[in-house]
Amino acid sequence: MKYTIYWYILVFSVFLFASCTNEYQEHFFREYDIGATIQSWSLVSSGSELSVLPDEWVRTRIIGHIDSASERIWIEIYLWTDTDILDAVLRAHARWVDVRVLLEPNVYGLPDANKKIYRSMTDVWIKVKYTDNYRYVFTHAKFMIIDDRYYISTGNFTRSFFEGNREFIYFGNDIITLDFLREVFLSDFAYLNLPQTRVPEHMVLSPVNSREKIESLIRATSGSVVIYNQTLTDLSILSLLHEKISEWADIRVCTADNESNRQSLSGGHLNWKTIKKPYLHAKIMILDGKTLFLWSQNFTQNALENNREVGIIIRDSPDIIAKIQKIIEKDCIFD
Repeated sequence: MKYTIYWYILVFSVFLFASCTNEYQEHFFREYDIGATIQSWSLVSSGSELSVLPDEWVRTRIIGHIDSASERIWIEIYLWTDTDILDAVLRAHARWVDVRVLLEPNVYGLPDANKKIYRSMTDVWIKVKYTDNYRYVFTHAKFMIIDDRYYISTGNFTRSFFEGNREFIYFGNDIITLDFLREVFLSDFAYLNLPQTRVPEHMVLSPVNSREKIESLIRATSGSVVIYNQTLTDLSILSLLHEKISEWADIRVCTADNESNRQSLSGGHLNWKTIKKPYLHAKIMILDGKTLFLWSQNFTQNALENNREVGIIIRDSPDIIAKIQKIIEKDCIFD
């Protein structure tokens, strides 16, 4: 019996190590590498809002929303080191707002990264939990609910999210998305599974429907696919993009300049640019210039099949898409 237990521990450890592809190492170290602040925008479209980072004002705005909360603050996030947002959450808890937090216990490269935030919350009896590494290699999702408003982010609560990285955070209050994110949070907080039948058509949830959704969106594209993402290594997605090139689709890929991406682009003929500044930590895809896909994950097998990740498909928001396209054109000069 003793040796059987050791065997299971060994197998799980090997699986975890093998699943931690290079983007997690790159992600972690870049989270503490602060670059120059670049001009950004915030805009409103159809009752929702997109903020573009780096922009320190976004931190101030989020803190303002937390300070105004009267009912609930639920946060599920991979990495949290920002103490200003922590202080705002502690203030909310002190005035009896329902504060609940889920943190990844095993941040790649530094498993103790979330311990300071975790201990600060447990010290005052906030309902904080580490996420479930038995069902997911990482809980890499980045979303928040404040009262009746939701926030879906490409980045974490870190200094580089606000001050150095190229990131996006989408704010909304439509009831379908809000109810779904509440259900995801409560399921994850209770370590329960959420069935695919509960996922709305415009939402993407790893590992439930990510691969199916992403590949179906790319297959349905008739004109163009623009990927503006930290890392792209998934072989199935790469193969699908090459298929679309053979159908004369305009495929453009812009990623961070990391080793994983350099290996991927060396084996193909995609119109692919890598950039060093600003550090590209965003996760965005634009299809036919009309559909925006914003999420927490990279295009990797681990993100699609093993992690907890959350994304949203946004349609009928031409001004949001136009602003993002201008940013992509500025950051990535395509042939």
